[in-house]
Amino acid sequence: KLPQDCRTLLAGHKLTIGNIRKVIPGRYYHFGLKNGIKTFTSTKLTEINLAIGVDGLPLTKSSNSQFWPLLAYIIGAEKTVFPVGIYHGYTKPKCTNEFLSDFILEAKELITEGIVLNGSIIQVRIKLFTCDAPAKSFILNIKGHLGFYSCSRCILEVNIMKDKFVFHTLKTSQLKKHIKTM
Repeated sequence: KLPQDCRTLLAGHKLTIGNIRKVIPGRYYHFGLKNGIKTFTSTKLTEINLAIGVDGLPLTKSSNSQFWPLLAYIIGAEKTVFPVGIYHGYTKPKCTNEFLSDFILEAKELITEGIVLNGSIIQVRIKLFTCDAPAKSFILNIKGHLGFYSCSRCILEVNIMKDKFVFHTLKTSQLKKHIKTM
């Protein structure tokens, strides 16, 4: 009773999975930070300290198809990295806020209210974020590491002199003017 070709099955009803949403220009699926913690916490912990990682990775060399996974790891527990969310598109997400919105809402709730495990409320903290330089500049909405004003810790301006990037600090008057425009 099955068709002779699998394309017949694929042309029928499309599968829809909840939690997939449009994040321009691709799609994002949110697995959930709370779900990951409940699934991958096997020991009795008095508090949960998380490490969060974000990175972009190409899927093939022949197209621009790429994933931007949002991953988490419970520090001090089993060495298991679990997905919190994943974006797929042909370019990285246009808006960082849109990409991270589900994660931020859930993380705020967990940090303020904690999580109930084995009948007790356990405090949740995010201890660190791990990103390479391009992912860090994407998440922080700053220029890339070779762009003008690309330093995330201070206000540095870059000039190109003799085909080299030269960083120098702003004068106090320039700094005040720059802060007013932010």
